[in-house]
Amino acid sequence: MLFMSGCLAVANYNFSERNREIAWYVFESAPESSEIAISVFFSFYLILNSFIPGELPLMLEVCKFLATFFMQADFTMYSINTQFKEVDKLHCNNMNLHEELASIDYIFCDKTGTLTKNELIFKEISVFLDTLQGTKCIDAPEGKANLMTE
Repeated sequence: MLFMSGCLAVANYNFSERNREIAWYVFESAPESSEIAISVFFSFYLILNSFIPGELPLMLEVCKFLATFFMQADFTMYSINTQFKEVDKLHCNNMNLHEELASIDYIFCDKTGTLTKNELIFKEISVFLDTLQGTKCIDAPEGKANLMTE
């Protein structure tokens, strides 16, 4: 807002300097251009200050708090831990969790028995890369990477 007010005050100063001699009847009893620019700066600052009210950042934080509260209180986010025979619920460590969830691009899931046997076994990964030289496939069975070019 200060930057915009400053730009508008400079524009008003330039306008009054250019038009002081042309439209002498408008600027006949007006103060100097620098005094007008200073008053214009504060006038535009007050006008532009009403566009972004002071309560807006506070209301955004309240909305983040409520969204986090409702996410933690959601019964569909509960899971039953059969190993310890207790109910685990969602626990948010910060209030930006709902913003971070919107930026998820990939979800990885496995069917190797990680949840039932509590062991994760790496089987294989294939990654296709599209580069300027062509498409490349990186296969890694048993953790050993092989680069194949098509």
